Amino acid sequence: MGRVIPFPSLSEEALDLLERVARLRGESPAEVLEKEVRRAAREAGLLPEDGPAEGANEEGGPFLALEATEEVPAIGPEGRGRRVHLKAIDETGEWDAGEIFVPDPPRKDPA
Repeated sequence: MGRVIPFPSLSEEALDLLERVARLRGESPAEVLEKEVRRAAREAGLLPEDGPAEGANEEGGPFLALEATEEVPAIGPEGRGRRVHLKAIDETGEWDAGEIFVPDPPRKDPA
């Protein structure tokens, strides 16, 4: 087995963009990262164009999984929400993947 490369911390700007892209696509940030890593791997020639299905490696298992390890109430750029601490897991192990802010859904006004 090769060396373990820790998941890099993302800048606040990159985390904000990730959250916005995920919201626009109707996907989780983990799904967006998964698809973008696979797309980049295909472009770099690391995976064949007709390779495994999205979200799977050659053996059919997850390529990269992100797991929330802690959620705490927080106030962020979009108001109230939760600060979510992430852990990344793949076939080489697990590592700290940083934090993201997840805004609470809008409240419905009582009619």
